[in-house]
Amino acid sequence: MYVFSGEDHNVSWEDAVAYTQWLSKRTGMKYRLPFEAKWKYAARATTTTSHYWPENMESEQEVACDYANVFNTKNEAQIENRNTISWDPFKYKDEYPFTAPVGKFKSNNWKLHDMLGNVWEWTQDCDIDTNKNKSSPTYGLPQQTSKNGDCTFRVVRGSSWLNVPQLGISSFHDWFTPDFRNSFVGFRLARTR
Repeated sequence: MYVFSGEDHNVSWEDAVAYTQWLSKRTGMKYRLPFEAKWKYAARATTTTSHYWPENMESEQEVACDYANVFNTKNEAQIENRNTISWDPFKYKDEYPFTAPVGKFKSNNWKLHDMLGNVWEWTQDCDIDTNKNKSSPTYGLPQQTSKNGDCTFRVVRGSSWLNVPQLGISSFHDWFTPDFRNSFVGFRLARTR
């Protein structure tokens, strides 16, 4: 998997898919956005906890700052409209007020960096039901379109430098329209054989 963030932000889902098509044609290899379930599997990297880093409630913030670029006091100082954000930052400062270059934080067990924090990452999946029925035979399978053939929202995973730190967990997802662009959204590529 490769991740694009930092200078590559402000990328919509449509832009990310177009890039995968261009790269596949250019290299002769098949690239795509990861499916949501595979993204989660890669983020957890054999762990079963909320984060892929060691969890200790007494030092959660100190440990998180080694593994993820999450909303912290440096971000807070850089945001002009702080009154629009209702959550408290982690009480540490890293050297990145916004996105960080890939690989600046510790990796998970599979040597994948920035799986949590930094930027939300587009996945291939369509968010067709925000109240997922876990007993459904299609639960956990990639969803390309909704029942009527369209996809109003695409799933993003991983949280970002701007979000409340509690959202930076392996199990949480969010969604945006496929044309949405912002400095806290990027993407990661998966290559198939």
